[in-house]
Amino acid sequence: MEKLVSNWFNDQALPQSYIFPPETRPGNHTIPGCSTIPVVDLSKASGLDRTGIVQQILKASREFGFFQRTRPASTPRIRNDLAGFKQVVQTMKRKRLGLSSGFFGDKLSESVLLSVNHYPPCPDPSLTLGVSRHCDPNLLTILHQGDVSGLQVYRDGEWIGVEPLHNAFVVNIGHQLQIISNNKLKSAEHRAVTNSEVARTTAAFFIYPSDDCIIEPVKSLIDTDESPAYRAFRFKEFQLNYVSRIGNPEESLEPFKLHV
Repeated sequence: MEKLVSNWFNDQALPQSYIFPPETRPGNHTIPGCSTIPVVDLSKASGLDRTGIVQQILKASREFGFFQRTRPASTPRIRNDLAGFKQVVQTMKRKRLGLSSGFFGDKLSESVLLSVNHYPPCPDPSLTLGVSRHCDPNLLTILHQGDVSGLQVYRDGEWIGVEPLHNAFVVNIGHQLQIISNNKLKSAEHRAVTNSEVARTTAAFFIYPSDDCIIEPVKSLIDTDESPAYRAFRFKEFQLNYVSRIGNPEESLEPFKLHV
């Protein structure tokens, strides 16, 4: 299938329907991979370094909203990586966020969606994007981006490339985790660019709340000198608003903010 799709694009101009308006085109899409994206080795989470690993995850989630989670070569199955990540999340909740061990169970993480995206070589990557700029509307996303660059994160007014690492998953914070943490954790804006030479295939696990799940800042995460930043709402309401405002991350949050 990859060969068929790639060949379909060979020696062809980019279809007009794929060309973005000038103001939303990627511009300089050939951004080199950035070494500042935090990398966390979760193989150490079961030992004495667990507290240090938790601190690394929280720091990355506050400052970037993204980090790369490496895994030992001896545990190639995704289910076993996911299991290791779950252990650290449970520790992070209890030790650093002050939440009960079952807080993220049931409705808050009821739905898991697997999305596989294939990006064939593009005749002119400067005119289009594989995925437009956005923040994820869900709780948490775990991405395997393969060995080809394409993921970029917006930070401090510029796009930076997330370098593909062997035996690693990219983990990024979704809007719901930002809301629950009362903005303690950051949902990072990101996009996917194309290239003219090689195909790129990614697989992403999106962890979603149920439609009727009530989302609001957790009281234990609201400091004594601050107020809740968001009102309570059902996740379905957020999803409907997000779809209508996709492409503008700030507008997606605006109807749910409490202005005090």
